[in-house]
Amino acid sequence: MKNYLIIISFIFISDIVHGQGKISITKIESKSWTSTLCSVDTVIRKSNDVMSVSLFKISNPSGSAHVPETDEVSKRILIAVSSIDDSPEQHLYTIGNFYNPKIVKFDKLNNNNFQLILRYGSPNSKEVSFTITLGNILMSNK
Repeated sequence: MKNYLIIISFIFISDIVHGQGKISITKIESKSWTSTLCSVDTVIRKSNDVMSVSLFKISNPSGSAHVPETDEVSKRILIAVSSIDDSPEQHLYTIGNFYNPKIVKFDKLNNNNFQLILRYGSPNSKEVSFTITLGNILMSNK
């Protein structure tokens, strides 16, 4: 009887392991998605019990920083916000353009808010702070 249970268990487990089916590969033809994802410089993700926030630092095209006689680029930050749920509420924001941005702080303030502080510019740097909630981003200059 034990042997039958072992055989049945083995068949059941092998069905689960191989039950995924055929793996597909699909080329994404969207030029804007391709350009955006190929320009990702940095990815940071934080979450708590209520929501998750992902930051994507994206490089703009060559020369976008408008620094004379250089090809330096500016950056923008994509912020993806999602509730932690079976059917999540999701939002995507873009902020920028920033020259030489540095993430000074990215932490949760409480279960409903995250704070992002960026320093940007050169040689005179500036700081800006963002409060990120599920449905909104508020900016304040420091």
